Amino acid sequence: MKILCRSIYLLFFISFPLFGNDINLIAQSKTWKLLTQYESLSPKIVLNNFIANLNDPSAFLKANDNSHPQCLHPARFEYLIRRNIISHRAVNCIGLNKWLSNIQISKIKVVLASQFISNPASIMGHTFFKFTDETSPEYTSTAINYAARIPDTTSPLEYAYSGLFGGFMGVFSKSPYYEKVQEYSNIERRDLWEFEVDITREEIVFILKRIWELKFGTKLNYLFATENCSYMLVELINLVRPALPLTENFSTYVIPHETVKVLNKFNLIKSIKFVPSARKELIYNYNELSDNDKEELLQVIVGKKNKKLSRAQLDTYLKYFALERYKNGGKLSLEQTKKRDDALIQRSKEMASNNISLTEPQTPLDSHDPYRLSLYHLKTKSSSNGIIFNPGFHSFMDYSAGFLENSQFDFFTFDINFQKELTLRELTLTHIMNLTSFTKIDYTTSWEFFIKNINKDHCQFMSCEFSQIYFNIGFASQFNYLGIGVDYHVFSTEESILYPTINHKFFYQNSSLKLHLNSFLTYKLEMYHELQIRKYRVLKHLDLEFNLTINDQVDQYLVKAIYDY
Repeated sequence: MKILCRSIYLLFFISFPLFGNDINLIAQSKTWKLLTQYESLSPKIVLNNFIANLNDPSAFLKANDNSHPQCLHPARFEYLIRRNIISHRAVNCIGLNKWLSNIQISKIKVVLASQFISNPASIMGHTFFKFTDETSPEYTSTAINYAARIPDTTSPLEYAYSGLFGGFMGVFSKSPYYEKVQEYSNIERRDLWEFEVDITREEIVFILKRIWELKFGTKLNYLFATENCSYMLVELINLVRPALPLTENFSTYVIPHETVKVLNKFNLIKSIKFVPSARKELIYNYNELSDNDKEELLQVIVGKKNKKLSRAQLDTYLKYFALERYKNGGKLSLEQTKKRDDALIQRSKEMASNNISLTEPQTPLDSHDPYRLSLYHLKTKSSSNGIIFNPGFHSFMDYSAGFLENSQFDFFTFDINFQKELTLRELTLTHIMNLTSFTKIDYTTSWEFFIKNINKDHCQFMSCEFSQIYFNIGFASQFNYLGIGVDYHVFSTEESILYPTINHKFFYQNSSLKLHLNSFLTYKLEMYHELQIRKYRVLKHLDLEFNLTINDQVDQYLVKAIYDY
């Protein structure tokens, strides 16, 4: 009887006859290469082995088991059916079917969470998939995330080395979308951008089947700069659009902003939705109040007043409590809970809604390119020329479209000067700055950190070549188009020096200006004034910049042409 069953199985389920050319065509196709690229064997060998396993009589005994080849690799199986290499087989993959049944599959979106400077792994942002349905409530949407699995015992040195050169496993995780909103938008106070991808329902299912393969049957290596969350998402979309050179459009490293720009380049972005962070909504509502209403609300918050609030004040008040709850692990004190409940009761009596339309910022699609090459002419007591190469990612003086406003995160910047000989004028290993606007309703500190090696033409009180490990913390405020950062810093070279820094940044259309004042307190007081002007964006990728430095010993100017690519 067993022999008869197996004979029927082979006759009914046997693959179409394969010739050498058929095998070679499939094995060399871009889709099959993407489906098998994490295997140690060649695509052709993997194809032959996969078909052999399907035709193995023992597979019949696994027809209702998750260990069947069709259940382990459903995307490969579907692709071979499309290419008429094998025929359809009625296998009940219980685990796969249950996993797919809990996911809305009408739409797929790439969600970009803005930079989270406090976490090195997310300093350039993060991307993940959102699966949703037009007819279902938003909270039923599903998020699928790809990230590194980092052990709790990982040291900072191991974290940096393994993240850059490999050592962490990449893992997929599935969760309700509202949990991601809670994590990124509310707790970490990051804006979210949702980019709907223009593909069909069948293609969405194919991507999900491939994620199943990677999640349960493949060991993945996660690299922060290259094989990261953004690369994986584009690779999965490339599976259903194999004719497009999506992954080939990435250069040395992959960042979230470039991910959505690549998709947009090939007309794969269908729509865009902006989801502001909880803090951004609170600050926007607060700034819409009059000065008198602001002061009254602050008095109520600290308990100095107990008065009836207006509808706009109540909305701001409730957003304040929501942010406080997010900041404190989802909890409020008993006093805060009572105040919030009283505000909810009062707000429920206000029938009319207070609709405030938050102005959407420019999207990451408008962001500048990551690489930067600058040619400059420097005039001090003598003249020289130089070149600056900055492989990424964003500077304080840059246009902030798609980036965290008044921030900076640069890495491995080389400043090479030529006068009589080539000199490494400055090497910046990292420079991170976050001038988050300070407001009375939500106190937030600003900070800056960098590691540099500097070769100064005129050294003042320091040696001509020295290294800096520099950290400062303080406050920044912003109003209208003028951003002012006021920080009190400590930085160390050969001795500890305490000094204040003031940063003024002004943007008008395509022009920007930054005024940077330092007051060094050492044996004597020295004033150092640096004026930077990004005069004009000449072309899409080309900027001009002028720097002027004046102090007791040195007067110099620098003219710079900057090209982003």
